[in-house]
Amino acid sequence: PPARPLLSVVTYTAAIAACARARDAPRALDAFRRMEGAGLPADGVAYENLLSALARAGEWEQAWACVGAMRRVGVRPSARAYNALIAACGKGGAPARALEVLARVEREEEEGELEEAAAAAAPRTSSPSPSPGGRRPPRVRATRVTYNAALAALARTGDAPGATAVLARMAARGIRPDAFTLATAVSALDRSANGGGAREGGEPAPAPASSSSVVVAGAAVRE
Repeated sequence: PPARPLLSVVTYTAAIAACARARDAPRALDAFRRMEGAGLPADGVAYENLLSALARAGEWEQAWACVGAMRRVGVRPSARAYNALIAACGKGGAPARALEVLARVEREEEEGELEEAAAAAAPRTSSPSPSPGGRRPPRVRATRVTYNAALAALARTGDAPGATAVLARMAARGIRPDAFTLATAVSALDRSANGGGAREGGEPAPAPASSSSVVVAGAAVRE
């Protein structure tokens, strides 16, 4: 019989998580690749831990590829995976990519709501088979954590108009801000007023938004 691997997926996943906590992305990647090399299929938790390590290092391109790999092998990215990808894009200086991911999360949330409504309205003739593993994967939702990660990405480049727009999107979904939300939006405003930074590709930062627009947007989310 073929030799069984000495380590399990659980062991490798724990090692990847430890590397993420230590902010050691190279070792997290090495552990993940060794797991794959041992013929052990990565599950969602292993991918999430790897994405966490990549996010802390700002390795957004590798994080982007990681989420693509999840989809190719049939592992549905969770909200935690998407949040880590947004954070990686922000720390890696790719705010436009962070907004792309945010839009995808919002879209998947809306699609999930439609699927649930259709399932509730359909006659229950048989029990559906939600997934190969026998469990329905949790529906992706854009949470305060998701929007805060996007705001942090925009704050790094001083994109106050973008931050204001994200606050408005939070308000439209009834998501209340916390202290980090508003502090990050104000940081985007301050950076914009002081010249901001460069966007991806060296483009200049957008024109400053007025302080009232950020305050009004923040108040709208709070109400």
